[in-house]
Amino acid sequence: MVFRWVRRSALATTALIALACGGTVPATPAVLGPWQAEPFTAQDGSLAQAAEAACREKTPQSAGLPVVLHDQRGSGLDTVLFAGETVQARCQVLGADDGSVTWLTSGTGDDPGDAPPPLSLQVDSMGSTAGSDTLTINDVVGRTGAGVVRVRILLSDGSEIVATTSGTWFYAWWPGDATVASLSADDATGRMVATVTP
Repeated sequence: MVFRWVRRSALATTALIALACGGTVPATPAVLGPWQAEPFTAQDGSLAQAAEAACREKTPQSAGLPVVLHDQRGSGLDTVLFAGETVQARCQVLGADDGSVTWLTSGTGDDPGDAPPPLSLQVDSMGSTAGSDTLTINDVVGRTGAGVVRVRILLSDGSEIVATTSGTWFYAWWPGDATVASLSADDATGRMVATVTP
């Protein structure tokens, strides 16, 4: 089965994507362009819908689980996180310029447990995958307490990335060999309220 995320053909270069910080960028360059340290969300949702359909077909463990977040940050990738009371499933797909969506990988974890206390942060898992093109992809997934609106990840090479957050979940991926040095949680005022060092 071929899954497609529909771009607005003639309007492809003018369709907009809303950035987490409130700005906008052209849709096609953002989705298919280079990896970005901050996530964004495709405004029309077509990539997310196609990604979810592909993930549900290729990841049986996602059956009946709600989607808790989509992470989109370029390179054509959309990571979908599903979570229920006893299991979580993560799936990544690749969107192409012709609108097709290709399933790349899936993984599952047991017992997500309850969200941590308010204004706190916990890491559920971290890992890395080396693809056939020798590109290494690292990722981290975890939970936040109520009141945390932003999770920042400091990498071992000194760079910082921002996780996608939704509800009490966060997720981020990045290319290369850098590992997580620390994670910080911010509240709605921008105040840092928690840090974790793996």
